Amino acid sequence: MMAEKDDDQDILSELNNTELKELADIYWNYKNELPHIYNFLQCCIKSKGINMEDYVSVFSPGNCWREDGTFIASMPSFGHDIVLHSLDKTGKNLVDGLLRTNRFKFHPNPERKYTFFYAVHEHFFPTVLDIVTRVFKRKTLFVDTLNLWHLKKEEAEKLQITPPQEVYVKELQSTDISVIVEKWLYSYPTADHKIRQWITLQKGFGVYLKANNEMVSWAPSSCLGQITALQTNEEHMGKGYASMLVKTMAKYLAKEGLDTCAFVLSGNIASERVFEKLNFNILCKCHFIAVSHDEVNC
Repeated sequence: MMAEKDDDQDILSELNNTELKELADIYWNYKNELPHIYNFLQCCIKSKGINMEDYVSVFSPGNCWREDGTFIASMPSFGHDIVLHSLDKTGKNLVDGLLRTNRFKFHPNPERKYTFFYAVHEHFFPTVLDIVTRVFKRKTLFVDTLNLWHLKKEEAEKLQITPPQEVYVKELQSTDISVIVEKWLYSYPTADHKIRQWITLQKGFGVYLKANNEMVSWAPSSCLGQITALQTNEEHMGKGYASMLVKTMAKYLAKEGLDTCAFVLSGNIASERVFEKLNFNILCKCHFIAVSHDEVNC
């Protein structure tokens, strides 16, 4: 699925920077239930001010966002990602926008062979899945269910960080990305460019050995401005490095005025324990849908 050129007649109208801030203000009122959506919109706003104008376009069907918060966001570079949501639980305008728009087309893409619907809320998941499989006639390459873990800004500010003697923590650099990509569950050929965009927007942190400066644990941010790809090298597991990174990221996000969110695959006990011990709580389930660019042969 690729983003097409502007179409003034399309049902999806692109929000300008002022409207994007107004949409974020609407979701601020729901940030206890939907902190990942509020954080995402803040990332969209931030991108416009740091020379990433083309990183994301946020659309709304018939400009209905003021009434029901419905939006569909497109991040086309280095593998097309889509984030969507609505405050209207019927999803009427959301469905209408997906079905009637001509802004997105499924084209062969050497960067990635699928479009990724990112963190579709459990309430809208059945409908979105039906649209892409039955209506668009596309197969799903994978559909993962993840729990949304959440820690409020005020709780993050109280966290204490004491690195062990043998390591230090610092922001991720471009030179660290190849290690992350190599071991990332969702890795693909141009994933390094995607992760570079994410950590440019909302940073990320790593744990490094003082002895040789090797990165042994890492936590970049995602397009939602939340913790993603949290991982520790096997030989260094059980030393508290992942917990230290979560604390570091949470305190950074708190300074940005944001709560901390993380998505964890259901049944990933090691990660679940990290977040439980830091008093995160589960808000909901979200689904990550990889939709093939190839049409299903009927």
